[in-house]
Amino acid sequence: MQLISVHIARSVWLFPTEGLNPRGLETRSLLGAIKDRYAFQKVPDSPEDISQPSGGLEFLGGSFLYDQQQIQIVSLKIFNDGLIAETRYTTEASDAVLDDALNYAVHSFGWTFNQNMVKRKAYYSELVVEGSLNINLISDKLQRISSLLPARSATNRFTAISLRFGVDPTVDGGTNVPQFVIEKRAGVSFTDDRYFCQAPMTTSEHLEILAEVEKIISE
Repeated sequence: MQLISVHIARSVWLFPTEGLNPRGLETRSLLGAIKDRYAFQKVPDSPEDISQPSGGLEFLGGSFLYDQQQIQIVSLKIFNDGLIAETRYTTEASDAVLDDALNYAVHSFGWTFNQNMVKRKAYYSELVVEGSLNINLISDKLQRISSLLPARSATNRFTAISLRFGVDPTVDGGTNVPQFVIEKRAGVSFTDDRYFCQAPMTTSEHLEILAEVEKIISE
């Protein structure tokens, strides 16, 4: 299994963010300092954006020193019910962005935060990998289904290209859980073992489970 690229490494920390500023400290200077600290290219117009019905504070296109490398922060978003950070490195790096930003707000601007405030953390990972993930090898029934298609189409080159697992949307919280997906990379020859993969987990967990899937398919 070889990692080709990380498309999204998203970390979500869910908690009421009103507790970050319990004494109503001035916020504009903090927003400006966050812009400078992470060299964001786009910043919120106003701290009041977070109070809008569909609002939030959105910082886009920044950078952050992580693992002795300068990495890109795709976005940092602050909502009433939590914070989201996205990088193209790892979810661990995205966690580090959130941790650094919150500690900076505490130590430099008198805000309030500790990890006990976080009610839940959620992760989302999108990767492109190369490996032995030929979905047709899972079962000869897939090949039998593919063989039904040529007689009803203009081509005889159909093959299974996607494997998806989801959570029942009627189960509590099921509608908010992204699918686990392995599918042929769009625009790439089927002879290449390149796949787009997504999962509701950390980057490291995602790579681990893909390696396990590769073993199962190859058995």
